[in-house]
Amino acid sequence: MRRGVRLVTPPVDRCGVAGVMRRWILEQAAGVGLVAVVRRVNFDDLRAADEVFMSNAVAGIMPAGSIRCGASCIRPPCFDTALALRARLNSL
Repeated sequence: MRRGVRLVTPPVDRCGVAGVMRRWILEQAAGVGLVAVVRRVNFDDLRAADEVFMSNAVAGIMPAGSIRCGASCIRPPCFDTALALRARLNSL
């Protein structure tokens, strides 16, 4: 997720994979004007995010149009970072 100039991703000690796409995105953060931060993320963090996206080595970078948690649904307002990272990836 992105909030302001921080690109935040959770650590992978409880779930997820420290894969090649995650590593590439963290390495590219500075190139798109962001500071990469690895820390726990909760639903309130996602609610406050300017942008949320998912990634993997097969599908690439996918903006999240909405996130549901029970009856709550949030819609991050933009996809700028995801699109900028996707453009960098496609130019390789």
